Amino acid sequence: MAGASLRQLRESLMSRKCTEITLETRNGKIAGLHWPAASAIENPERVLALHGWLDNAASFKPLVEHLPACEIVAIDFPGHGHSDWRAGKLWYHFVDYLEDLSLATAQLGWKKFHLLGHSLGGAIACLWAAARPATLQSLSIIEGLGPLTDKAENTAQRLGQALSSLESLGNKQLRIFDSIEQAALVRAKSGDLELDLARILVERSLNPAIPGPGWCWSTDPRLMLDNPNRFTEPQALSLMAAITAPVLLLHGDPLPDFINVAAMKERITAARVEKVVCIKGHHHLHMQHPQAVGVEIAKHIRKYQQG
Repeated sequence: MAGASLRQLRESLMSRKCTEITLETRNGKIAGLHWPAASAIENPERVLALHGWLDNAASFKPLVEHLPACEIVAIDFPGHGHSDWRAGKLWYHFVDYLEDLSLATAQLGWKKFHLLGHSLGGAIACLWAAARPATLQSLSIIEGLGPLTDKAENTAQRLGQALSSLESLGNKQLRIFDSIEQAALVRAKSGDLELDLARILVERSLNPAIPGPGWCWSTDPRLMLDNPNRFTEPQALSLMAAITAPVLLLHGDPLPDFINVAAMKERITAARVEKVVCIKGHHHLHMQHPQAVGVEIAKHIRKYQQG
């Protein structure tokens, strides 16, 4: 995939039907993408896919080709992609994403499903698995086994930093890009992504600048604020221990800087992770190596498919 031309990549993404969906909730519009399973598949496995921080539902486009037996819905979290921004002027609290999941699955009418998450989406998926275990058939995580944590003694300092970042937000201006290609180049450099892959994300993360010409991010700038609160590591381990769904964990080699190797080993044990797969690559494994990732996820889902 990394060496594919933009034309070849687009052709591969067009081979599976994809529909834009909109879920109207009390917290605003949650947008997403829906891929039905192959037409010959009866009673397909339902998969809800959750993207990473500053990404969007389109990040799963390369992967869905390798999960043909699954009906897949990938949502844009609030503040991302085509979804509404959160009301008000405060932070995006991590636990609030759980209500977004609750509202989205209620709108979809899904009572039981497989959950797939990347990075931020993986961390949220783990919290959902701990809080709503009866809804899940399986859990597939790509570089996001549980939330980011902090030491309890850093709480006051974190609150102060978060308040300062909120106060300074009004002074920041949205960057204007001359073209989608320019934005894709910036995203590729910042995310260690190939340009073709960065463009997949960027095309769903831009709005026409007002007044024009040019393009600006559709992403809510508040997503860049310092987080006012985090779980402690003991709390995270308690949440991991509450997960009863069978867990598949995929991670890249090398691991991203934000992952503490010792803490990750403890979380793997606490969550009773069934299988850990290491793939040579960077943070967006499901985009850079969709076939290898897809093979593992498909095997995991088949193992826990409907009876």
